[in-house]
Amino acid sequence: MSTEDMATRLGVSAELMKAVLEGRQRVTAEFALRLGHFFGTSAQFWLNLQSMYDLRIAEKQSGRAIKSLPTLKTLKAA
Repeated sequence: MSTEDMATRLGVSAELMKAVLEGRQRVTAEFALRLGHFFGTSAQFWLNLQSMYDLRIAEKQSGRAIKSLPTLKTLKAA
């Protein structure tokens, strides 16, 4: 199925569909509802995939800096 065909079936623009597929646009709650309806899954499934993707990107971008921050446990020990 082409990107354009999928977009038509979901009732969204081809530009939005392509942006989501390329990771340039997030899966919103409404988009997740559309995907869930089309594929016979829950919207939560698609939102969970988006969250996992977001966490992986954040880990790559900021993981080291965040890991170097103090934790509550280390602050209590001081």
